[in-house]
Amino acid sequence: MKSSKLSSMVVHSLLAATLCTIGNVSIADTQQVASVSPEEMTKLVASCSACHGADGISPSAEWPNLAGQKAGYMATQIKAVRDGSREVPTMSVFVQDLDDAQIEALSEHYASLPAAGGPTMASASLPGANIRGKCISCHGVEGKTVNQEWPNLAGQKKEYLEAQLLAFRSGSRVGPPMNNIARMFDEQEIKDVAEYYSQTGK
Repeated sequence: MKSSKLSSMVVHSLLAATLCTIGNVSIADTQQVASVSPEEMTKLVASCSACHGADGISPSAEWPNLAGQKAGYMATQIKAVRDGSREVPTMSVFVQDLDDAQIEALSEHYASLPAAGGPTMASASLPGANIRGKCISCHGVEGKTVNQEWPNLAGQKKEYLEAQLLAFRSGSRVGPPMNNIARMFDEQEIKDVAEYYSQTGK
């Protein structure tokens, strides 16, 4: 009986410790984002706006929309550019001095903005509709993923999507699942699937 009670106490203690740890991580993450003042956020967003738009919708086909993108994905990519594991020369100069709290705050800010386009699907008559099957398992039927570490594709710039798929296919951008998947497409299929997702959500 004593052994049973002792085991029960140990289990409850471990469970309590685990819950406290999870709670502390969540609180720490929240405090990290909250540590960026409104004034500082205004400056950070202003530094991004020239390329990505004040509302997170880029004025250029060359640069991606950020509005409505997954916060986890954006934070991972910004940190990769900052740390040099992803090479984006035009962006590295803007993020090289950002700390994790600033990156997390920026990512949450852009994730909270309305994404480009609306809720509708792209036309099934587009060529890309016939080859998007390779994308659905990660990026969703409508180009909206449920995983924080994968990007939404719906409403993204066609030219940007095409450039990234070509980079994955050539290996100049490294991402093990995407490198293999992109090599399944020829150049015309890459154009078609980029066009399809750019029209999804509009």
